[in-house]
Amino acid sequence: MSTVAEPEKVPKERCFVDICREACERPEYLIRSHNLAKRVEVIGREADVKWVRERIEQSVELPKSVKVKCGLREFVTNPFLDEYIKRESRVNLLSLNRIDHEDVIAIIRGQLFLSLTRETYLRAGIEGKKSKLQKNQRYLIMYDMRSSAFASGNKAYDRLIWSLDNTVLGREFQFVVSNIEQGENLSPNVNSTILENVSIPSFALPEPTGSEFLQEQTIQEWVTACYEWLGLVSLGSDRIEASDKVDSYISTYQVLDPEDNPANVFCLSFSNMLMDSQFIHQLWKALQEPTSNSWLALNVFGVEDVPVAWKRQEHTFLTGGENHYTILKLPKPNYAVLYRLVSGKDLTH
Repeated sequence: MSTVAEPEKVPKERCFVDICREACERPEYLIRSHNLAKRVEVIGREADVKWVRERIEQSVELPKSVKVKCGLREFVTNPFLDEYIKRESRVNLLSLNRIDHEDVIAIIRGQLFLSLTRETYLRAGIEGKKSKLQKNQRYLIMYDMRSSAFASGNKAYDRLIWSLDNTVLGREFQFVVSNIEQGENLSPNVNSTILENVSIPSFALPEPTGSEFLQEQTIQEWVTACYEWLGLVSLGSDRIEASDKVDSYISTYQVLDPEDNPANVFCLSFSNMLMDSQFIHQLWKALQEPTSNSWLALNVFGVEDVPVAWKRQEHTFLTGGENHYTILKLPKPNYAVLYRLVSGKDLTH
């Protein structure tokens, strides 16, 4: 009697939460550990939007992104290699391909990442490692482009150039590249949206009460409610409006422990550019207003089809390609809540 194999269970995305002092190093570590973002949002009270915009305009430089179609060879040889990579400029690059079934190329912080299908890898003739996430289907190759060894005369470098000149790896790709002059300019989208008469949850960290188990449950419910509410703001949902009267058959959502008085909320978004951790770090620093007792949230949405999402950890799309994070700056006493959303198969650190 034949048996039918059960389909492999798809691991769900995971959300890691950390509560820390705002002044500690963990928010900055989270920012530095993430590689490339496609969209960034700042969310807060409308009363704070003026100083937020002023601080950003004064201290944050928007990355310039262009779209180019060419072979990888253009970026791993001179003059580009010397002018941009070796000088440690803020150049990042990503091919516009699907990470789960196509070849994807990225240059991040001077590191070259090739995520290749098995067919391309075998034809390319370069040395890499089997994917830990898509075994026997994909290979990952990494090069340190800022190393003195990444030059003519080095065996690995010369083999890469040979492969680009003689195999399918040398074909043209559509790339998005940040902070170079050549190419089709992508106009950065910076949009500000005001949501009126919104029910706002209490962003005060719950006080310790009852048993340790009860306190843990209270904190878990609170951080989940805050994250869910920020997601609805990002979507511009009607569910958070104080006047919302949706049928409970359609939605049972209610703002947890809302403040007494509804208020207007702003969402300032940045998109249509390749944003690196240095840009996000500038943005985070600009939001450090010592005289403000208000809450603020920084939402960062990672590029789904990137070979490595967190540091040098391999990434795959799976069902959604999640590699997002949120830093929620609480009112006094200067705490922050960190949320990190990770794709189901991705390795964590």
